[in-house]
Amino acid sequence: MTFNGSGRLIGWLAMLLWGLGDAGLLQPVVADDNPRQRDAHDVVLRKNVDFERHVAPLLGQLGCNTAACHGSFSGRGGFRLSLFGYSAEMDYQNLRERVDLKSPADSLILLKPSGGTEHEGGILFQQDSSAYRTIQLWIAGGAVWKPGSGRIRRLKIAPDRIIFSDRTNQLRKPVALKVQAQFTDGNLEDITDLCIFNSRDEGIVTVSSGNQLTPEHSGDTSIVVSYGIAMDSVPILVPYSQALSGLSKSHQSTAECLGSPGIIDEKISEKLRLLNITASPQCGDEEFLRRLMLDTIGTIPAPDEIRSFCADASPDKREAVIDRLLAHPMHAALWASRMCDITKCDVDTMGEPPEMARRRAQMWHDWFRRRFAANTPYSSITQDILLATSREDLEIDKWIQQEAALIRQSDANENNYADRKTLDLYWRRVSDDGRFPLKEIAELTAVAFTGVRLACAQCHKHPFDRWTQEDYIAFKSIFSQVNYGASTELKTAIMAEIDARRKRKQQGETVESLPRVQEVYLRDGRNWQAASPEMGDVVQPRALGSIAFNPQGNLRKQFYDWLVSEQNPYFANCFVNRVWNVYFGIGFVDPVDAFSAGNPASHPALLNKLADDFRKSGFDIRKLEKQILMSATYQRTSEPCGNNEIDRLNFSHQQLRALPAEVALDVLNKALGVEQDFGNDVRSGTLAIEIGTNRIAGTAGRILQTFGRGERQSVCDCDRQTEPSLKQSLFLINDSSIHKKIQSGSIRTLLDLQDNELVNELYLRMLSRQPSGDEREIMTKHIASVKNRESAFNDLVWAIINTREFMTNH
Repeated sequence: MTFNGSGRLIGWLAMLLWGLGDAGLLQPVVADDNPRQRDAHDVVLRKNVDFERHVAPLLGQLGCNTAACHGSFSGRGGFRLSLFGYSAEMDYQNLRERVDLKSPADSLILLKPSGGTEHEGGILFQQDSSAYRTIQLWIAGGAVWKPGSGRIRRLKIAPDRIIFSDRTNQLRKPVALKVQAQFTDGNLEDITDLCIFNSRDEGIVTVSSGNQLTPEHSGDTSIVVSYGIAMDSVPILVPYSQALSGLSKSHQSTAECLGSPGIIDEKISEKLRLLNITASPQCGDEEFLRRLMLDTIGTIPAPDEIRSFCADASPDKREAVIDRLLAHPMHAALWASRMCDITKCDVDTMGEPPEMARRRAQMWHDWFRRRFAANTPYSSITQDILLATSREDLEIDKWIQQEAALIRQSDANENNYADRKTLDLYWRRVSDDGRFPLKEIAELTAVAFTGVRLACAQCHKHPFDRWTQEDYIAFKSIFSQVNYGASTELKTAIMAEIDARRKRKQQGETVESLPRVQEVYLRDGRNWQAASPEMGDVVQPRALGSIAFNPQGNLRKQFYDWLVSEQNPYFANCFVNRVWNVYFGIGFVDPVDAFSAGNPASHPALLNKLADDFRKSGFDIRKLEKQILMSATYQRTSEPCGNNEIDRLNFSHQQLRALPAEVALDVLNKALGVEQDFGNDVRSGTLAIEIGTNRIAGTAGRILQTFGRGERQSVCDCDRQTEPSLKQSLFLINDSSIHKKIQSGSIRTLLDLQDNELVNELYLRMLSRQPSGDEREIMTKHIASVKNRESAFNDLVWAIINTREFMTNH
């Protein structure tokens, strides 16, 4: 394969020569079926109006409970509603003050929004509208509130998937959505007129007249439907013209390239067919091997590895190399780096002196590396994080001696922390005020192991999901039993140890001082409950969407049991999504830690199936990875084909992906044949993917920061930069460290080769492929045209480093 960025390389070399050198479940509905269309101005008449079912959602639809209006913390115009309608009780109590039971039409809740009196928000509805009639009927019926009447079992949206016609030269007709709410009392009611419909991409489909969907351009997106605090979504497909697709041959070649397609290829190809998007064919051996090694072990293949793999005629050679690389030591190291990001291994929050904090960060990395090397089930890894304590089963006196010895240890690389069962370092955190950061650890645990961002719900109902402030408090309470510091038992033992050492010193012994020792422990003897700050109600600890936990039991254990249960829709899906993101550069849910009703998966059925298989396999990480790597979807070329060049979400071809910062540095060093200096406390020959700390000084730290290594200080996966930047380009072009590496690396041994052979080896070493004829000709001409051969060689190496092909995975 000739990489489509090779033209850029030729451009660089031309500059050198001429300018620089010598100088779903239901059947989808097709839009052209002409469904009944709803007029947004039709008056929907209800015999019985309920506050929670009708009035409260209507206030949300009208925008009354947003932060810009009455949902702000101070309200607006002396009237306050709960933000996004999270508290029916608050809304009812405040709304009753604006109700006139004797004369409903004189109620402020009707007069102001209908223009009957001055209203800062303007006119929201007319007197002959459904909204006016709904509120009027509620007031006329006594303006009562039945707590819990609006609790929803689920929303039913019809159609549950929309595929617009792909016929050319014909207007695509709008589609009307219908929404029903199934309440917990069993009643099913049409609530379409009370819903909010939002398009996630208005360039593909727009919403008008409340629930009318009109296609604009080809592609796929979703419509998010909100009703009160309930949310759901509908996938929308607007196919490309069949005349542009050339599907039949392309899909056939992709499906047959590895034999019978598995569930991954089946589901991916199904959606591509529905969208009329061409699937690119299988990549060549050179492209495959480079991509696979970068993804699995964070490096590029050596020239001899490429030649050997390409010459191997065995039909199962790709499976064999996948198996070998998944068992490679650097595969575990790369995953350890990812997990240090996910679990926020941050030396700044450890409450330790800098040197000790760096050592603990390396222990953190080593602990994960040991488990990924052994292919420990992901559920077991998670259990040993969430249930960790410092002492585990050790007697306190023995643990104090062990911890003191660890603190005094001088060599940061010599420790047996990975032998521990649990990762107590996850809980060894101190906030700025010196306390255990309960809020941050709760939010981090939700993001890391369920992929749900709860931070918004700390103060108000989540704007893109169903979580309320009460859900946030209940979830945070799960971790209220955990503390980091000196427990009463530890304080007593420390005092006894200090007293014993004092006596030994008085007897003439040389006694080392006892360093400060702290532990992660569980506090007992309390009923772990919290109160809602708004209404003062007691909130029982519980996980997301689960039943309340026993507040007198081990809350972390109850949380873990819920987490790995089949009833939990997040744990397996979240990790599968992360793994998919590793190998494709984007997850089914993107960002990977933003699972919500307002951010649906691009391929929900495939995500659920892979998660179910992952759960049934006993959470076997390597098995999941192999399933993905063996798919035709993963092994497609990055070269666009047919009409798929603009596709970014449907995996019709591999995307160009920026290398993670650590991998970029390691690849640069391997290609040039140099070792990176990471400082005195890191062994010589260590790779960037083997380092645990998020604080690296010197040139290495500057390079890693340039290429987007995160500082692990945000709860979400937001710190790491994943897109190329101008700063990176300027660094590769101008930085003196690059020129020093070129001039000092073992790559200079290629100067002993003849020009043609030098060019071949240079391409294999740096780009993992043979040069094209044009590239070879330009390079050899440049070598011949420059008087100083070493200078010409430096030019060529520098030019290749500055290509998109070298610094990306594809």
